[in-house]
Amino acid sequence: MTRIRNRVSRIAPAVLLTSAFGAWTASGPASAQEVPARGAVEVVLAPGGHVALADGTKLTFTGVTADSRCPTDVSCIWEGEVVLDFRLQTLEGGPVPFQVVYRGRPEKRTIEGITVIVSDVEPQPESATPIEPDDYRVTVSIGAVIITEADFGRTVHMRAGQTVVVDPRDDYVDYIWTARSADPTVLEPLPQILIFPPPPPAFVAVRPGMTTLHIVREDPCRFSDPPCLQAEQRFQVQVMVH
Repeated sequence: MTRIRNRVSRIAPAVLLTSAFGAWTASGPASAQEVPARGAVEVVLAPGGHVALADGTKLTFTGVTADSRCPTDVSCIWEGEVVLDFRLQTLEGGPVPFQVVYRGRPEKRTIEGITVIVSDVEPQPESATPIEPDDYRVTVSIGAVIITEADFGRTVHMRAGQTVVVDPRDDYVDYIWTARSADPTVLEPLPQILIFPPPPPAFVAVRPGMTTLHIVREDPCRFSDPPCLQAEQRFQVQVMVH
């Protein structure tokens, strides 16, 4: 699945913001960034930087515990991993420290009902150039509910103001995913970027209620010339907004 990201290396200790699949904009200092409650955001954080949602949720990237990733100029048997330290603060409780182990692909953690996704870590290691602790930058999404194949046929619970993204991942085929909300007054579609293949469908929970997401999976060969005869597949997910 094609995803839209910015790669960042050795930038000033600030945070970059975007609404779901929106354009990047530079913000002020990472220590004082607040984000609107509507939808999810994707940010780039330096160590010590944080992002605060309008509902009081605050995510802080506190640093890197270990980095065993394979240097870009070396051939390795194992790709390695980097252990990232975070702290999540909500209005309901005290700060909760947690770790994310990143191995070169998006990693998801759900803490206190808040979904946090790490999608990139920069800079990439080089054998002759040690990475200074303050040089790390992590790309993090917060506030979104991610629909995967494990959710098909089930009920997903979310809160008003959260974003839901239909993003099942497959290691072998980059399927084309589309989705439709049966009740847009409960789950409203977010604008799509007009590219092909399209980014994962995204919706924002507008108000409490129940609706159905009708999801379609298509093989990319259906859009080739001539198209293949591979049939599309359809799925449903019930979404309960509280």
